[in-house]
Amino acid sequence: MTAPAKGTNWYGINAAANGSIAISIFDEIGAWGTSAASFIQELNSHADVTEINLSIHSPGGSVWEGLAIYNALVEHPATVNVYIAGLAASMASAIAMAGDSITIPEDAFMMVHCPRGGATGKAGDMREYADLLDQAEETLTNIYAKRTGLPRDEIGGLLAGETWMPGSECVAKGFADKLAEPVKMAATANPDSFGVFAALPDSAKNLIGKVEPSAEAKQIKALLADKARREEIAAALKGHEDNPQIAALISDGTFENISSNEASELIMTAIGSTKTPSAAQIHVGNGAIVRDVITDALQARAHLGQLQDKGNPYQAASLLDMARASLIQNGVGIAAMAPMQVVAAAFTHGSGDFGFVLADVAEKAMLKGWQEAGETFQKWTVKGSVSSFRPAHRAAISDYPALPVVREGAEFTHATIDNSGETIALATYGSLFGITRQAIINDDLSAFDRIPRAQGIAAMRTIGDLVYAVLAANAAMGDGVSLFHANHGNTSTDALDVAGLSAARKAMRLQTDANGQALNIGAKYLIVPAALETQAETVLKSTSIASETNSGIANPVGNMAEIITESRLDANDADTWYLAAEGETIEVAYLHGVDAPYLEQQQGFTVDGVAFKVRIDAGVAPLDHRGMYRATGGMPS
Repeated sequence: MTAPAKGTNWYGINAAANGSIAISIFDEIGAWGTSAASFIQELNSHADVTEINLSIHSPGGSVWEGLAIYNALVEHPATVNVYIAGLAASMASAIAMAGDSITIPEDAFMMVHCPRGGATGKAGDMREYADLLDQAEETLTNIYAKRTGLPRDEIGGLLAGETWMPGSECVAKGFADKLAEPVKMAATANPDSFGVFAALPDSAKNLIGKVEPSAEAKQIKALLADKARREEIAAALKGHEDNPQIAALISDGTFENISSNEASELIMTAIGSTKTPSAAQIHVGNGAIVRDVITDALQARAHLGQLQDKGNPYQAASLLDMARASLIQNGVGIAAMAPMQVVAAAFTHGSGDFGFVLADVAEKAMLKGWQEAGETFQKWTVKGSVSSFRPAHRAAISDYPALPVVREGAEFTHATIDNSGETIALATYGSLFGITRQAIINDDLSAFDRIPRAQGIAAMRTIGDLVYAVLAANAAMGDGVSLFHANHGNTSTDALDVAGLSAARKAMRLQTDANGQALNIGAKYLIVPAALETQAETVLKSTSIASETNSGIANPVGNMAEIITESRLDANDADTWYLAAEGETIEVAYLHGVDAPYLEQQQGFTVDGVAFKVRIDAGVAPLDHRGMYRATGGMPS
């Protein structure tokens, strides 16, 4: 096998007539270089070949993209011959392990190390990310150990440092099978991609970028870079051309010969120096002023709040412009990046804050949906807190006996509490939604406005479904008797009229505890299906009622309860209505009392962008049958 031909710049697949194909990976592993999706798509189009000749000269990159490429090669029926064209560092060395044979020149190198990355957020986020890195390291250890036969602890030692192995050492340790002649010409690769390695040997540095691009290629690259630079500066200038300082900079040609990063700093300085300071322009907390200003502008565009700074330079900016500004703020050069590359870099934890800006806005939209969902259960249910997912015991009304007299000098005694109460257990409810790079480039606000808002509404409605399902199911309680049952004294066939409400109210008043003591429970809420809403309004809000002898008798049940109309009840039984006390009805418990859904962010895993998980941990259960009453008579005849 020979080194790849000059001019291959990222990866290529060339089929030969003898049933073999030549593949080259000469860039970073990931969406910004050799992506798994495009590589595998091309590889699958050659499923009938019998030999794959893979050449590698790469600094590595994404663990997950690299694993996808590695697995695709391992699972392919063809024989895979790997040739290290210069350097196979980090994840590229793991891909090399897919070879049935691995050849490396004497002066070429492999490098292995522990997976690295960064995360921001709460302590729990950091722990989760550390666990993720541990899992990635375990996977890489398995790959290297399987190919080399080295003990796992020895592999761990190699990964713990940044271990660079020349060709002879790779063969000695089993990372390669055959030693080839020294490399005379390394494949072209981006030298900047290798600059992140602290222990890069000088001899390995000599293998980077030996092949100079042609003069024509250099000229095209320079023109594209300058075009991108001008577009970025124009976007930053948009809307500020009338600023005196900026107008002067444009007039004297300052922006003709500086980078987009330098231009952005000049523009921001000019804007700040000509604005009158006000409380609305003060940013406190994380010190990321650009991030805060972009968040403010984006929330205003999504109608999630008023613009805090009326002079916000990003209030009319596109999402792509905001992504560029986020990268520039973090010192990332973007002059040569295409739009898709800009957004990909902006979504990366280490490159910018843009993903977290979107998360802030999406979370606010989700919570707005949660708050505006229009549910009715919160009024008459009890909110509780549970510290784990284990079933929790709830004491019933009658569990607490009357307090005995404590005579002077006597000791207090322990009360005996009955265990007849109910149990409640939590479950997790949630779903995913994604914000893709395409949505950002298309300036699609719905991705993090309407979609997360709908998720918030769905979360609230999920809890509502659970609550009203308790009424409809009428399941057995801890005593083995249905929630609404004659044995519980809380059900009848009465109609929704004065007589029916009077009887229901009396039944609730006469409920007793385990010792036969009346509890005098008052009815607070009348819960009706939509079919009975008008009848409920008529009965409770009439000032008088008619009788056979007098039409001016005061209404004895007037305003005795607050009416709650719930359309879910119509689907079950449009003739059934309920009375509920204040408290001791149905408990809606949340994990640690967190009574709102929360958003978790994961970048670049399930979508080509960022995925969000909306989740809530909640449980619903009746507390005590005595706090509720059911009647099935519907409209009076």
